[in-house]
Amino acid sequence: MMIARPYQVDLITRAEEAFSRGEVPIIVAPTGAGKTFILSRLVVPHTLLIAHRRELVSQISCALALEEIKHSIVGPPMLVRHVIKKQIGKTGRSWLDPTATVTVAGVDTLKNKPAAWWINFRRCLIDEVHHLVRGNKWGKCAEKLPTGCDLGGVTATPERADGKGLGRHASGYADCLIIGPTMRSLIDETHLADFLIYISRKSVDLQDVKTGADGDYIPRHLAVATKAAQITGDVVGMYQAHARGLPGLTFCVDRDHSAEICQAYNDAGVPAAAVDGTDTAEYREDCLAKLERGELLQITSVDLFGEGTDLPEVRAISMVRRTKSLGVFTQQFGRGARKAPGKDRFFVFDHVDNVIIHHGAPDYPREWSLSDRETSGNGSDLGAIAVKMCTNCTMPYKRHLTKCSHCQHEPKPAHRSMPEQVDGDLYLLDAAGMEALRSAIEEIDHSEADERKRLEKKRVPEIGILAGCKRHRLRQAAQRELRATMDAWAGEQIHTKGQTYREAQKTFFLTFGQDCGYARTLAAGPAAELQELINDAS
Repeated sequence: MMIARPYQVDLITRAEEAFSRGEVPIIVAPTGAGKTFILSRLVVPHTLLIAHRRELVSQISCALALEEIKHSIVGPPMLVRHVIKKQIGKTGRSWLDPTATVTVAGVDTLKNKPAAWWINFRRCLIDEVHHLVRGNKWGKCAEKLPTGCDLGGVTATPERADGKGLGRHASGYADCLIIGPTMRSLIDETHLADFLIYISRKSVDLQDVKTGADGDYIPRHLAVATKAAQITGDVVGMYQAHARGLPGLTFCVDRDHSAEICQAYNDAGVPAAAVDGTDTAEYREDCLAKLERGELLQITSVDLFGEGTDLPEVRAISMVRRTKSLGVFTQQFGRGARKAPGKDRFFVFDHVDNVIIHHGAPDYPREWSLSDRETSGNGSDLGAIAVKMCTNCTMPYKRHLTKCSHCQHEPKPAHRSMPEQVDGDLYLLDAAGMEALRSAIEEIDHSEADERKRLEKKRVPEIGILAGCKRHRLRQAAQRELRATMDAWAGEQIHTKGQTYREAQKTFFLTFGQDCGYARTLAAGPAAELQELINDAS
């Protein structure tokens, strides 16, 4: 039996406490945190564990075997034979028992089970529980559970691309989130490998690619756009330049695309295999074994290894499928994070700007919610500071920084007349742009007497002058409050978070969509709205 890490004990304890209160908990922990092990420690007699695919059923079954828990599998005989073979290899014996009260099943194998089959379960645990919302196949399984049955699960990303919330009050069933450690904290504690990201200089034109009901790109449209970009050579070239000889996974848009990139790897002398869901479990396991032994250096696939598969030998992840789904992005990214002997880092090669649209790597804390949300047009909108690609080293860095955090290259904007052209960094404004900004602020700050003179010079009638002076007073009052709020916010960034003044300016622009210069020229209404946004973010 495995020894639980302290954070795993904490998550298990908090989940049991939630069950005792009659709540439905979702345990949130990054890829590589041991979520399958956590599920195995939550098993009680008469537990049903539901997974998405055969690979995950096999993984859960082997985790139960390592904990010496007898269980049955609902699945085809071929899968059962495959699991028995794996369990014998890991533990010396099989832990499958058709009479056991613990059951592992793929969600698709349960749709025709009669009501009587469900009645004895006392707990149901769902792997990748972000799939669970009302009305889909996971939800239909949840509805069949008997009254009083515990329900819960694990995921790295309790968020869906279609915006459906997982909470009972929204589109799902959950009552609470049990938040575990971040990916970065597990890296710092040496439980996970660190990473380096490189972004391709080429891009895929997605202007005509539509989004489906699941909130992600429609696969056939995405495939056309990706193939039209002709980036296959770049995929192989970037791997050869930075990770030659290291085992890797390449995530593609469809089977034809996977076969094309696989052939390109082989043509370049990189032994590769294309694997998809139509292949037998034995063939997939054989390819993974060859990857581990070094007989293969690349496996290309579509979504096959995106969720839950333990692949510690993988040291290079190539993303060639654009996705709006934070879950898909995080799962694919995390395939390289598991530690292995001699492995302290892995590479991520992003050819489709996934790192950009999801605000960087999935290693920092995010604000999760169980509520429904508006889906953004460009990936996850979690209020995080955006990232950009360094034009010198092609690695990503936080967009609020004035220079690349990796190579210290400082980009020079092509145009500098407007704050939006310099990401709100007013230091970079040209002379004409800065003079226009100063003039606009002076117009706000001049006295009421000067405002009267300005209006009189324009031959405004007295009634108009009185109205104009009133607007000027209200505007100045709103500006005093806004500027005090902005100053307090800036102080927090500079003195508490250690940003420079220029970095704070850029952070303000990227966070609120308004540079800190022209913010000081806003009328009373817009000034009050911006002040409210800043207060909400503080």
